Amino acid sequence: MNRNTPKRLALARIYALAAEHGIVSERLAIDDWADQMTERSGDAVVHDPIEDLLVTLQRKGFDHRSRGDRPVR
Repeated sequence: MNRNTPKRLALARIYALAAEHGIVSERLAIDDWADQMTERSGDAVVHDPIEDLLVTLQRKGFDHRSRGDRPVR
């Protein structure tokens, strides 16, 4: 069985990129506000650690359009 599925490879790359640049997921006040608005609309708030890390990477300048390990500004 091949354990190197595209999903696993993507997760490994995301975690490696974050670790290489000393980035950990962080929440901002706007995130708490968004959670409250989601709850008030009747939807459940579900946090996904990888999604939170991706948001933090994007906020730090690492974007899906970037090539390699350089932030896009």
